[in-house]
Amino acid sequence: MCGRNSLFIDQADLEARFDAEVVADGGYTPRYNIAPGEDLYIITNEGSDEIDAYHWGLIPFWADEHEEGIISARSETAGEKRVFERAWESRPCLVLSSGFYEWQSSNGGSKQPYRIYREDDPAFAMAGLWDVWEGDDERISCVTIITTEPNDLVNCLGVKPRGLSVGSRSIRAGRKA
Repeated sequence: MCGRNSLFIDQADLEARFDAEVVADGGYTPRYNIAPGEDLYIITNEGSDEIDAYHWGLIPFWADEHEEGIISARSETAGEKRVFERAWESRPCLVLSSGFYEWQSSNGGSKQPYRIYREDDPAFAMAGLWDVWEGDDERISCVTIITTEPNDLVNCLGVKPRGLSVGSRSIRAGRKA
């Protein structure tokens, strides 16, 4: 997983779609290219009617210093990994998205981005895990996206798609020019 996300639905439509209110400091800004280390908008199990912004990259609770964090967790093994232990037990979330990007290189050439999105919905949710990292003088709410085995549609890209529970006919992969 290369790790780029997008969420560019209008705020009113986003709130209506997920029956939740944006409570993030600084509000909501539609974004077409969200990189790891930037904020993702999520809905946690502790605030099912709130959309908040969390740092993309789960920072291990034992880390002494803030670092980028782990951007994805394999659904098959996340429950066994110490880094996800607290989050796996009690901190599931929905990671909101309009689509995500994966890259594929053909015949050893340069990689081309492909945008994966739903044709029938301007926003959807992916499975995630959240946690709060605490340093000496700071607290960072952070999130990782759960990945799973690829379906037939994205298998040709050689990637592990996020934890989506939608039919393949409603997801589309398109090359970004």
